Amino acid sequence: MELFQERFVYPFHNWCKANGTQSRYQAYGHPWLMGMLDGYMVPDIPEGDTWLFNNWMGLDEIRYAVWNKYASSGAHLTGKPLIGCEAMTNTKGVFSATLEYIKQAGDLTFITGCNHFVLHGFNYPGPKTTF
Repeated sequence: MELFQERFVYPFHNWCKANGTQSRYQAYGHPWLMGMLDGYMVPDIPEGDTWLFNNWMGLDEIRYAVWNKYASSGAHLTGKPLIGCEAMTNTKGVFSATLEYIKQAGDLTFITGCNHFVLHGFNYPGPKTTF
């Protein structure tokens, strides 16, 4: 974990700073909890994510992602006001998410401490879109 921080996290953060922009990234991976809090204390905007219909363990109910709590903890411990979230990522059930479901997922994400939602992608083309 230290090598990853030394070779990627700090150079990326310092490059962003030198170029007048804020750093943001999601500091989770495998194994899930290894060094996660340390990773979330570095970027200017720590970022978690929320998946719709992620179906972990055969369940489809809305659940919070533990890394959102790590992202918000890292931000709070370092005095950073924004906690990003790659919000409403969806690969299963495309075109099936109701506004009610999205609202519930957003509320739960907000409760975990994320306060800056970034729409990951938009899979509904406009009426004049051609492919």
